[in-house]
Amino acid sequence: MKQIEVYCDGSCYHADTEKAFGDWGVLIKSEGFPTKMISGHIANNPHCFLNSYHVELKAIIESYRRVHQAVKMGYQVTIYSDCRNFVKTIKNPYRQTPEKYQHLWVEFDKVYLNSRSVKIKWVKGHSGHPENVSAHKLAQQAAMLKVGVDLYIH
Repeated sequence: MKQIEVYCDGSCYHADTEKAFGDWGVLIKSEGFPTKMISGHIANNPHCFLNSYHVELKAIIESYRRVHQAVKMGYQVTIYSDCRNFVKTIKNPYRQTPEKYQHLWVEFDKVYLNSRSVKIKWVKGHSGHPENVSAHKLAQQAAMLKVGVDLYIH
């Protein structure tokens, strides 16, 4: 079966303050294809200050968003996140989430693939795992540039 591995991470600066901003990075690998690297910038919301909760979940949302077509084409997808809390929450069909993050969970539910073809797994962050490190660096670069990227590498 054709397989895709997706590694995602978020990065937040000045969390829970007026100056907060965050970024996410996603690395998509599939044998026989170039690696896809995507990142994005998230500006602060004056109604709900940005923190790591936002950026980690946004990274997962963007991962799911990017694999929809591949699942339809018969690919087996594994999404890796270093946020153990979200991996557990996503696997729980009766999840309870804080009210101030509901807008993100609504966005997540729009892209979520409740399919045996898509799995989400936890990978230990900041432990030297090469793909997780790459996703983290993508998020950090988006923070420095205040703009995301969307490119393939060989």
